[in-house]
Amino acid sequence: MTPFDSSVLEELKQLEGDRYPTLLQDLLELYVDWAPGVVAKIEVAVRSRDHRTLESEAHSLKSSSGNLGAHKLQQLCHDLERCGAQHDQAGAERTFVNFKGEYQKVVAAAQALLAKY
Repeated sequence: MTPFDSSVLEELKQLEGDRYPTLLQDLLELYVDWAPGVVAKIEVAVRSRDHRTLESEAHSLKSSSGNLGAHKLQQLCHDLERCGAQHDQAGAERTFVNFKGEYQKVVAAAQALLAKY
């Protein structure tokens, strides 16, 4: 089962046309290239108790994940963002474990979709 909401992916495909013939592919490639750096910053922020960075980086990844329909990851990013805002270190550490696993599923699914192009 894919971690992406198929209706979101379908909406993105429908936006493709003469003007944006590879929109979904381009978005997936950008995500796969960009997200690892953000995840690394989130991990460092959790480990170093840098709540401000945790909040801002989780917010950034939350938006991008939601735009692709990775709703579970989007929710986990929201939870990390909230932990950063509330300086909830224990919550951030607990949430990060689930976040990391879900992120790996999303990237694997994105790479599988890209392999079809």
